[in-house]
Amino acid sequence: MKNIVIGAGNMGAAFVKQLTRAGHQVSVTARDAAKAARVAAANPGANAVPTAGAAEGAAAVVLACGDGDAVAALRSVGNLAGKVVIDITNPLTADYMGLTLGHGTSAA
Repeated sequence: MKNIVIGAGNMGAAFVKQLTRAGHQVSVTARDAAKAARVAAANPGANAVPTAGAAEGAAAVVLACGDGDAVAALRSVGNLAGKVVIDITNPLTADYMGLTLGHGTSAA
């Protein structure tokens, strides 16, 4: 199965590692192309690809970016019609000390 992972941080890199070990075709893309290339190089069988059009031909898309960047990241990879999208984003606060609720609204 061909998969694309959007994001080259800890979570994205972990998914790339596990998917390649399971024998899947895996491409990784990220806002930082050099970071995506490092993740791909560390995982035999993975490759780094440009963001534009990255979802083409993929059966599944793993979204592993910051919560605030999720919508733009999904839009940037192309047509997602018919694809499985796995969202592993965490809505972390800017200081990484808590979770945001309601995308920027605070809980009382």
